[in-house]
Amino acid sequence: MLIKPRFAWSGSQERSVYEIVMMDGVIHAPEIFYIIRKIGNILTEPERDEFLDSDNCILPQNIMLNRTGQVRLLPQPMSLSLQRAYLPPEQNRMITARTNIYGLGMIMLFMATGAADKAKLDSLNEDRVLKQTIEGCIAFDPQMRFADVRALLAFMIREKRNFKKIWQILLLLLAIVGLSYSAFYFYQQGKRNGEISGKAEGYTQGYTLGYEKGFVDAPGIGIGDSPFDPHIGNLPGNIAAAQGAFAVRSEDKIFFIHQGNIYQMDPYTETIKLLVESAEAFHLSYFEGWLYYSASQKIFRLEPHSLKQEVFCDLRSGLLYIVDGDFYLDDLLEPGYLYKINADNGELRQLNDITELECLNIVGKRLYFTDKNKDYHLYSCELDGSNQKLLNSNSCQWFCVYDNKIYGYAASYQDHDRQKRNASASFFIRTDLEGGSIQKIGNTPASYINVTKGGIFYVGGQNRTLEWMSFDGRVHYTIVPSRTGPFNIAGRWIFYQNEEDAGHLWRVRIDGSDNQRVQP
Repeated sequence: MLIKPRFAWSGSQERSVYEIVMMDGVIHAPEIFYIIRKIGNILTEPERDEFLDSDNCILPQNIMLNRTGQVRLLPQPMSLSLQRAYLPPEQNRMITARTNIYGLGMIMLFMATGAADKAKLDSLNEDRVLKQTIEGCIAFDPQMRFADVRALLAFMIREKRNFKKIWQILLLLLAIVGLSYSAFYFYQQGKRNGEISGKAEGYTQGYTLGYEKGFVDAPGIGIGDSPFDPHIGNLPGNIAAAQGAFAVRSEDKIFFIHQGNIYQMDPYTETIKLLVESAEAFHLSYFEGWLYYSASQKIFRLEPHSLKQEVFCDLRSGLLYIVDGDFYLDDLLEPGYLYKINADNGELRQLNDITELECLNIVGKRLYFTDKNKDYHLYSCELDGSNQKLLNSNSCQWFCVYDNKIYGYAASYQDHDRQKRNASASFFIRTDLEGGSIQKIGNTPASYINVTKGGIFYVGGQNRTLEWMSFDGRVHYTIVPSRTGPFNIAGRWIFYQNEEDAGHLWRVRIDGSDNQRVQP
């Protein structure tokens, strides 16, 4: 039997959960469990509720609550933009039985934190039962979630009974640990100074190995990180995203540009360190122990451990491409030629007369690019500009070459002003390096395409959300549900410009967790 709480507010007799949270603040755990159990009872009633016959998922906006604790679901249509955060991404926004489980978890998170944001889950560490219940609803792997509403209700009842016993045991264990620690305290004090350095290094190594093993062992939908590639300076998708890469990874660290400064971040402990202040950098590369960064007039390189810095090229600056030990410079100033840099003395040699190299990818000794003056047709040619080939005559503004395949969105327009896209003739495609063997793997408009071993990452659709897609196009996952600008991938982290936060730099793990504004 449920103990019915009484909710105190003035004015109307009935309010939505959304209104209560937004106006009065977050709801406490006992009331959250009460509301969810009431909703669960509605969902499992033999006679279907009117709400269950609609095409809507459950949202805080249509959960109605009165002051005596009665709960009902309002069958009011809601827009897709409101539903997006409450739909499991792998279900491609189709309403199913499992949709309710994921949605209930996100509703609990909203009631407890005031936002349907998975990054807020860590703020619930003090309430183990509530956090564990939410995790069982919104788990990354769909098979790890509660099977149905009845399983969720059974778990909540069981945890409520066990909570007091577990808490008493924990208190006893804490008391024992506290006494043991006190007994050893003075003995350990004498050894501590000499062990600090070793413990710190051991912690980092252990954290790293444990995190990587956990990530590999965890079942999921196939999304993966971008492994370190010692043969290139940065991912071509990173470079193309914003006319310069603002993040790059090394063997064990991440580097990024923020407000003109260059920072280093440990990908596991998330410790951030300032490397170069007021660098005025706009592009990063990493190769053989050196961090290269392009400033307004020159290209510099920095040894991250010693902070030794030197000028690499003082003649020009631009986008630095490092491929198999060769250094190429795409000069952003007029006329904008492509050069090869002598790594020993910084001298430049112009390679060709091509001035429009949009979304440039260098594969072996061949260039792949689009020409914005030719409606972003896709071309390839030799380094010296010879043997130029038209690979695709559609508008391929965004593409990426990975594993000898070209991934891109080929758009067809019904007019010359590119005002009206022909949706039936525009596709996300995969081709070979000659533009042949075309395979259609999607139809969602895509920009900032970035392809790595971990899958296909892109900003998609009219809502401009950050998306992931498997190589065959069958599995989709929304990483960031808000409007996203250019982004860079660095291992298991993605740095992106948040268009809903005035373009400020944010970071998020590739599974969508720990989404937060960068604040060094």
